[in-house]
Amino acid sequence: MRHGTTIISKLYKKLLGFYPQEFKEQLGESMEQKFHDLYNEQKRGPARGFVVLPLLTEKAIGIAQEHLLLLMEGDVMKTILAKHGQPSPA
Repeated sequence: MRHGTTIISKLYKKLLGFYPQEFKEQLGESMEQKFHDLYNEQKRGPARGFVVLPLLTEKAIGIAQEHLLLLMEGDVMKTILAKHGQPSPA
């Protein structure tokens, strides 16, 4: 899949790079494809440029949420291990 390499496309791809590795592997390509579809559709419409900023903001928030979930899962795992008398992983 080859797309035009606009500054917005490059920025979006870099932004996706901040997702946790497993998340990127599972959903990165489909997220990138959906972005390109929306971006190309938006370029043809009258509200050019207004869709990109909310999309980038939404991704930044999603990235933060995914990392928080990973951190919280780690804390939960340490708590469960501690309750069962096992040493927590480093």
